[in-house]
Amino acid sequence: MNLFAKAIEKDNLGKDVEFVPTYDTGLDLLNYRNGRIEDNKTLLGIDAGKIITIMGKPGTGKSTLAIQIAKNIVDQSDNENSGIIHFDFERATNKARLEVLTGWSKDKLKEKYKVLNDGISSESFYKTVKALAKIKTEHEDELAVDSGKIDSNGNPIMILPPTVVINDSWKTMQPQNMIDSKDVSGSMSGGAVAKLNNQIINILNGILFSANIILIIVNHITAKIEIGPVHTKADLNYLKPNESFPGGTSAMFLSNVLIKLQASTNLEPDKDLGIKGFISQAQLIKSRSNAAGYKFELVYDQEFGFDNILTNFWTLKKAGYLKGNGRAYYFSANPDCKFTQKTFKERYLEDKKLQKATNDTLFPLLEDMLSNKNSEMNEVDEEDDGAELELVKKIKGDIWLATDNNKYHYNEEDGTITPV
Repeated sequence: MNLFAKAIEKDNLGKDVEFVPTYDTGLDLLNYRNGRIEDNKTLLGIDAGKIITIMGKPGTGKSTLAIQIAKNIVDQSDNENSGIIHFDFERATNKARLEVLTGWSKDKLKEKYKVLNDGISSESFYKTVKALAKIKTEHEDELAVDSGKIDSNGNPIMILPPTVVINDSWKTMQPQNMIDSKDVSGSMSGGAVAKLNNQIINILNGILFSANIILIIVNHITAKIEIGPVHTKADLNYLKPNESFPGGTSAMFLSNVLIKLQASTNLEPDKDLGIKGFISQAQLIKSRSNAAGYKFELVYDQEFGFDNILTNFWTLKKAGYLKGNGRAYYFSANPDCKFTQKTFKERYLEDKKLQKATNDTLFPLLEDMLSNKNSEMNEVDEEDDGAELELVKKIKGDIWLATDNNKYHYNEEDGTITPV
């Protein structure tokens, strides 16, 4: 060790964390899309102590995905001190829904999942996370568990059990003085709120990592209206120029992973996969573990949330790995295991041969996403943003002139654009 390195260690000026755990999200496709190969080891899922942002329009499954990822992280740790704190600024979560999405009993839910939906603000969010981090780091000797890894000096690496904090949503989080204000016009401007949110996340970023607190931010996408022929660039690569990140952009820039969801094909119980739901098109707008920009499709069941088994099936179907026809599909790895789209999940759960045939077909495909091989599944879908419809001139009220020289209604609340 050189003199400079010794000085850093002696004066406790900082340290290099040799091991960062990763946690399974519960969705194989998302694990691999955000996975990486490091020191010849495959690391899948979400890194400990980092910020994850899930963004999209209303009804795309953002909150559901946040809850399911949080549940899977806590289940993997299998530690009495791990848990979830959910800041429900939108007041949209209920216990019955949480029971379904987590699969936890009422007792476990009460023990592991804390929903805060009253008396909450930007300040209370900040204070809670900071206090939680302080408790965990001050009691590290009591709380830390053996990771099963050895550091460069031959000592066991100890890690704090994960705590997941869900902020739902960043857009609706408000400072206390705005909540208390009787005069809406006298409350803080949107710019001032964004500035406060940016300060909060900038301070918390390092604290989260030290205490192994995984922050999952749920946020909306809002449309950005611009006047004139020159348009600003998107806030981040792979976001469209007219897509805006409300509530301050620091959360977006500091996120380790930023996932954008968009509802796609509707699914009906009497056809398709036999469920009521939709295909959610996901895109890694940002990833510090793998290449960003890739789009992939997740199966969303309106009753049970995102379905890993059906997502895997859908991935193989879209990639052209299904053999046979609608009456009897099969995989080349085991042509004797026949199924239909509607019966696949039931057959998969009870038939070990079908499980093996599915996994033998699926995982080599997913592994290509890690090694950046030139496969169809690993090609970034680069849309021509120049072809996107843009509103360029406000004519009157909510009527705008667009780049195609036609007039459109623009709805500021949900960002929808419809022809006049």
